[in-house]
Amino acid sequence: MTRKTTYFAAFSDTNLESVCSGLQSRFALPHFEVDSHESWRYAIARTPAIGFNVTKADDTRTIENWMDDCPTGVNFQIIAEFDAEPIDLVAVLRNLLKANPIRYCTKQI
Repeated sequence: MTRKTTYFAAFSDTNLESVCSGLQSRFALPHFEVDSHESWRYAIARTPAIGFNVTKADDTRTIENWMDDCPTGVNFQIIAEFDAEPIDLVAVLRNLLKANPIRYCTKQI
């Protein structure tokens, strides 16, 4: 089976910790490791089946500069890596972010 990495972006007022807590609970992830930079924070958690890298920027320009296909006006990026995409992944992200996540890139690795 081919492993996939899928990139989502959204604008949300939700805090990073709430999103991570919800993902941890739903996907039985270990504790998210959190780090920060000047204008953004990110958190990473993985199991052999699924992994997430969640970033929240302080503004709506930082994330869109990272990848060519990223939509404009976003402050969250969620990178999900998995063998098989959970059927409810988009709905879970929508619920946690209280916004519609935009899938803007999927890569097979």
